[in-house]
Amino acid sequence: MIDDEMLEQPQASSKPLSDFNDLHVSEGLEVVREQIENGISSQLSQVEFSPHPFSGASHNMGQGSNFEQNLSDISLENSTEPDFSLEQYTEADLIERENQSLGEPKAKGKGEIIDFERPDFTLEKCLARFMLVEGKTDVWDSFKKKSIKATAFTKMVGKNVASKWQSHINRKMIDADAIKVEIDKQGADEVTNLITRYVHLEGTLESWDTLHRERVKNVAIREAFPNQYEIWFKSPHRRMIHNRDLVFDPTNSTKENQINKFTGLEVEALADPDLPDALLGLGDAYKKSQSFVDLLRHLCEGEKQAFNWLIRWLAYPLQNKGAKMATSILMHGNIHGAGKSLFFGGIMEKIYTKYHKTLDQRDLESQYNDWADEVLFLLFEEIANNKTKHGMMGFIKHLITGSKLSIHQKFMSSMQQANHMNTVFLSNHTQPLPIEENDRRFLVLYPKSTVPQELLDKVIADLGSKESIDAFYTALLQIDLTGFNAHTKPPMTRAKQEIIAYTRPGYDTFITQWIAEDTDYPYCTCTTMQLYDAYQKWSKQTNEHIVSLKRFMGEAKKYGIVSTEKQEHWRKPSEPIKTRQTKVIVVGQMPEMMPDPRTKEMKPTVKMDWLGVDIEKFDNALKGDNNDAPYPKYQ
Repeated sequence: MIDDEMLEQPQASSKPLSDFNDLHVSEGLEVVREQIENGISSQLSQVEFSPHPFSGASHNMGQGSNFEQNLSDISLENSTEPDFSLEQYTEADLIERENQSLGEPKAKGKGEIIDFERPDFTLEKCLARFMLVEGKTDVWDSFKKKSIKATAFTKMVGKNVASKWQSHINRKMIDADAIKVEIDKQGADEVTNLITRYVHLEGTLESWDTLHRERVKNVAIREAFPNQYEIWFKSPHRRMIHNRDLVFDPTNSTKENQINKFTGLEVEALADPDLPDALLGLGDAYKKSQSFVDLLRHLCEGEKQAFNWLIRWLAYPLQNKGAKMATSILMHGNIHGAGKSLFFGGIMEKIYTKYHKTLDQRDLESQYNDWADEVLFLLFEEIANNKTKHGMMGFIKHLITGSKLSIHQKFMSSMQQANHMNTVFLSNHTQPLPIEENDRRFLVLYPKSTVPQELLDKVIADLGSKESIDAFYTALLQIDLTGFNAHTKPPMTRAKQEIIAYTRPGYDTFITQWIAEDTDYPYCTCTTMQLYDAYQKWSKQTNEHIVSLKRFMGEAKKYGIVSTEKQEHWRKPSEPIKTRQTKVIVVGQMPEMMPDPRTKEMKPTVKMDWLGVDIEKFDNALKGDNNDAPYPKYQ
């Protein structure tokens, strides 16, 4: 608004003044300023101020009486309200207020911030920590062992402290060569952990981690220690062995340049309280672990010979660390709760701890077998089904008797390792694995009852007792092994006889029954085709799979059933004139004398007559069994 007095003054222009812009053009800026200040002063004298002074201000605030005090001189002391102040800010004021809100020191002049001393970088601390590099402006940080540019140093400690430090009489200096020595020392310190922890395996891209006791890829070490890796990898102090010198040897017979992954069993033998240097007696050790021994007897179903062999089988590799038993345990049956897993998976795991592993069929069929790494006791739970059990027998046999294993681990190099594992197979199937007729690998047991509740409770309680576990281990260490070794053949058990008969192929069953004269066909000399005809008829009656003649005769060789290399002449007693010539399966020894087939008088034996008598006898059995049998007839 324009002052009324100003409007009354004569104007140079005939056009009336309507606002401050016109007044500015006509009279100048000072006149405008004077009028605005007078208007504000007049209004201030009439307004009762509130915490929001301009919210109720009059629209005529620019008009009023003269007020000589300048706007910059208005202060809280001139106001009737104690909470009101009218301030005029300069650029320096704004800088000061901003610094105060950020916690910075107050400005000492327009736009200038007063430097201050930070707690972590006082002058005394900087003198002790930093050194000027000779011939340069760089600063050496003796705490972090690195050089800092002068600009970065100033920003870090503050300009004032940096300036005082630079000119201080006690400021230290360091030579550039000394810095190189410090850096080299620092690098050595940083890789000391890697040098002592990792051993590179020559021939691979892997190293042995001595801390976690496992193989790791070098790229994993680089990712874990990116700053130290190159120094470690190029260091002449880096340890390295050939990958074949990383061994698993429970016998502790490693060479000087080898690393043994075996660290010993965690179980401890109990000492005799009266003789600290001697083991607790066998009788006392049995008493403290009686429930474990009773459970083992229960699993053997009263077969004393099997129990004596089994407890020695358990004791031998503990008395001879690292011994590889050439035999195995197969325990099966459809009785749930018989205690199979409780003993071999519970008690034996307490003895072998980390060297005991339990696997299933998926592990056995996997293309990776790193589960076989560092194993002394291997337990398989339900590892075979009807489709795969025959195909896996080759690998299972190698696990039992093989001296070495190739370890295949995903994304890692294959490694050869000595086979020190001893195996147990558990199953609820009637026929878990095909056992051969003359098998020497398996002790087969078939527990037919559940564990009595009282014994079960005692076993579970003793499983939580370290003393009971140590006592059982102590007892096994004292089992008499006279006459027993890693190749001692397991005894034949009822369960093994049953499973052999159950798993025996049809051709094997027929031949064994024929030899035992348990078929309708006499065990005597016959032609190859006669025996094959009899096998076909028997297979159809028993619903067994029939194999070819070539396969049949090949399998019969296992039992000593072999045809003559050349064709033999023979004639039936009923057809003395008609002579035939075929390959013959000879049973028995030809006598010197035999009755003449026609006169019945004793005469020197004629081979073709001797052969013909048995062949006709076998032929009569074939015809009498079924004259209309759909098989090739003997001619």
